[in-house]
Amino acid sequence: MKKPAKKLCAVTVTFLFVFGTILTARAADVDQWASNVIGFSTEWSRPAWSAEQALGEPNTLHYGDISTAWAPSPQNGSLEYLTLGFPVPVHADGVTIRETCGNGFVYRIDVIDADGAYHTVWTGADPSLPGAPADFEVAWTETSFLVYGVKIYVDTNHDMGTWEEIDAVQLHGSDSPTLVEMASLTATPSGNGVLIEWQTTSEIDNVGFHLWRSRAGNGKYKRITSQIVPAQGSAVMGSFYAFEDENVLPGKRYFYKLEDMDSSGATTLHGPVKARIPNER
Repeated sequence: MKKPAKKLCAVTVTFLFVFGTILTARAADVDQWASNVIGFSTEWSRPAWSAEQALGEPNTLHYGDISTAWAPSPQNGSLEYLTLGFPVPVHADGVTIRETCGNGFVYRIDVIDADGAYHTVWTGADPSLPGAPADFEVAWTETSFLVYGVKIYVDTNHDMGTWEEIDAVQLHGSDSPTLVEMASLTATPSGNGVLIEWQTTSEIDNVGFHLWRSRAGNGKYKRITSQIVPAQGSAVMGSFYAFEDENVLPGKRYFYKLEDMDSSGATTLHGPVKARIPNER
């Protein structure tokens, strides 16, 4: 039985052509468990039955109303959601939702892109049966964009006799690269900012680049390029690029990722690299 719930910048860009050697990029399948909570409608309590209980690998080994899984606050009568983030952005093609009570309650799944936009990838009837923990597996056509998070929609009226609970969520996809080969990527304190420099050895069907910044290596990144940095390389020739980020503070450390994009909208992330800004004297 549950316990009572609690109330709940200036920019400088320069270019220089360089020659390089063409390498071969390979895609890799990525299966990863959720690492952070982006949002939720309600949660029963904290830490028991909280949204954080859905992070990491499954740890609810039996079926039933167990505190190591997320449960929404109302037992019935509402439509709820749980939104989770993942450590590695991927071109996603599926998700596995570990259901451990009231199984069969998912009716919609969205994925989240780099700009925070939501894309519905599945709606329908969840066939998971009660009585034992169930892995609800959903597959879709691989996204052309990188996926950073998943939003799961839950119908609490699915089982009127108990709560609907999620123990873990695994995202499936590929880090399938675009055809840009990197020679180097660096971030260096420079004057009042950080100078990010990168060099390619070849660029096939590349439109250009965006830069993303975070205060933590595995934290949430924010795009700092207001416009795409145009591609200058080709299949037989790379290029050198530089971008100065002046929107930084003394004494702080910053992490950067470089994103390249092809003409179909497919993207690949490189990095992160980091730089610490010296304290003001």
